[in-house]
Amino acid sequence: MKYGKETLLRFFGMFLALAMAVCSGASAAVPATRSDLDPDIPSEIRDADSHVTLTDVSIIEGKLKTSPDGGTVFRIALDVPGGEKVYFALQSEEKVKAVAVREDGSQGKTMASVDPEDEQLWKYEYRLNKYDTGRKTVLIRIAGQKTSLFSLTIMTESSASTPTAAVTPTPTPSPAPDPSVSPAPDPTEAPTEEPTEEPTATPEHDVDPSPTPEPTPPPSRGGGGGYSSGTRVAHSKNKLPQGPDYDHVLLSGIVNQESAPMAQLQLDQEALDLYLLREDGQEGAFTASAVQWGAGGETPDTLVLSSSGAEGEKNIWQFNGAVLRKLSKSGIEHLVLKTGDAILSMETEDVLAGWLYDDLKFRGTAARRFTFTVETAEGLSPAWRVAVEDQEYTLTSGTDSGLYLTGVYGGPAEWLDLPYDEAIKNSIEKEETSP
Repeated sequence: MKYGKETLLRFFGMFLALAMAVCSGASAAVPATRSDLDPDIPSEIRDADSHVTLTDVSIIEGKLKTSPDGGTVFRIALDVPGGEKVYFALQSEEKVKAVAVREDGSQGKTMASVDPEDEQLWKYEYRLNKYDTGRKTVLIRIAGQKTSLFSLTIMTESSASTPTAAVTPTPTPSPAPDPSVSPAPDPTEAPTEEPTEEPTATPEHDVDPSPTPEPTPPPSRGGGGGYSSGTRVAHSKNKLPQGPDYDHVLLSGIVNQESAPMAQLQLDQEALDLYLLREDGQEGAFTASAVQWGAGGETPDTLVLSSSGAEGEKNIWQFNGAVLRKLSKSGIEHLVLKTGDAILSMETEDVLAGWLYDDLKFRGTAARRFTFTVETAEGLSPAWRVAVEDQEYTLTSGTDSGLYLTGVYGGPAEWLDLPYDEAIKNSIEKEETSP
């Protein structure tokens, strides 16, 4: 087959352009950036369910939407032209995971769970204070297991320090009304009679005209590295009444008293996936006791596991996230690993945070898939590892990592007799002053 001169020149031009593009791409190769490694963030911002430009205060009300990847999610793209730091306050009717992250993948932060101010209206509340937008578009991802309602308030740092002005909520746009349905008549068009003025009753007692004081928000807390996690993510307490549940455990026989030694945790004859091993791989031994932190009452909120090993012996604790979840649902808020006179405390609601953790949970990774290994020994800082999805990660409290510890504290065993918040404060101060 013969080709004309014009056709051959066109083919040659296309080949030359392709070759130049390949060479240019090879010469301009650069190391992968955070956005390259996680390209979903820009696309999530582009396809967000709501786009908000914040100058003062904004309220977004909506409902989580079913995601093709499973679960439910609602995405908000936030721009702050002034570049101020912002505050987030999220209320929801079901438990959710709320994350803020810049478009370049930096500053990945999880909103912390707090006690809801109005439990009759919202079951769950989450907050994030002084988030630095860095003058970049911020993706806010709210993910859960149900298509639940939520209300998110966002305000700049300057507006948070001034009296709150009236703000009109910005609900999610609703579908256009069906034109085939006749609108209901406006009741305001009907004639109304003038109301008859009722006599005002005189109160029997003097009424105090002074206004009711506004509630003071709980103080935020931070921490150092090593024994104490870098950022404490506060969690809601188990205030709702707990009914029968197959996922609960009983604490019979160990309230304010120690159990018999064991190598695998057993609570009321139920074996849980928590084990103690020695450095040589042999089974270790520990006792279990349920106590009320700092109070010594009969309503335990802390499970203390005390190693029975010899002084100076290394303990290797292994457990998965399902154990922490079951303890949390059973009213145990703190799991304490005791080695000699030292304790390592973790909040059972969650011990992990970071953008990688949020991504794993968003993809539906179950709690039992997270297998923790914690090495403890007297006089040494604990060493943490977690295995998930065929990968193992060394854990620290550094918040720059995609997977880091939160709500983990350490100190002497006598701190169990102090109020929990005071023990946390001591742990953080100890870590900050240590060399």
